[in-house]
Amino acid sequence: MSQPPSSQPDLSQPQASQPHALQKPEWIGDAAPCGFLVTRVGHGDLALSGDDCCALVNAAKDAWQKHAKDAVGITNAVTKTIPDSTAAIFVALEPADVSTDVTAFGNWIIERMSEGVDWPKPTHVNRMIPVECVSDASMEAIDAISSIVIPKHFAKLTREGTRSSTYETHFEDLSAAVPLSNAAINRVVGSKLPSGYQIDLVNPAHTIMVCCAGSASFMSVCEKYDAHLHYNVHQAMNKAPVA
Repeated sequence: MSQPPSSQPDLSQPQASQPHALQKPEWIGDAAPCGFLVTRVGHGDLALSGDDCCALVNAAKDAWQKHAKDAVGITNAVTKTIPDSTAAIFVALEPADVSTDVTAFGNWIIERMSEGVDWPKPTHVNRMIPVECVSDASMEAIDAISSIVIPKHFAKLTREGTRSSTYETHFEDLSAAVPLSNAAINRVVGSKLPSGYQIDLVNPAHTIMVCCAGSASFMSVCEKYDAHLHYNVHQAMNKAPVA
């Protein structure tokens, strides 16, 4: 008896990752596996950088909720130490099922800081990079989080019939415990995109950010990465008008 033809995957929807089963890292605890990857100013204290970022996020979250109207809004931001990391700390969002668009939130924070909004000054923070998904630092894990993060951003364009756009993959090794190949990451990311998307290293429409710190990997997709100052909070504060 012949078997019915298998249906083709709908590329407009996030695809299940195979064969790597993605699980929230234990060190995240009860928080959501999304938030901000925070780097410090110079050789400062990572813990202070995390505290500064938490204070900023907690000061901004209520105004953001009025703006974004998330179904499950941010109630708190908490610091999480990344295993084996000496160059970054993670600020996770609560509750665990928070529904906010972290990249849009990060863009909004940078924009508001550039305008001179009266929020706590994150003096110990260099950058606060939006993170949509966290896993361990392995190619299998990066393949899995790519299958979650990338289709979410490109699904609308696919459904609308957009046949081409541009992107870049931005990989950062923040003292990763396991060295990973930039070329291999580019291949994994490229394999998750609908056909017709072209690499543009000068003026891409989308920047797919992959960061590895300690024994963890982090991913998000940003529009106008350069315009948002690579999430450098001091550059944003320096753009603010003088009172």
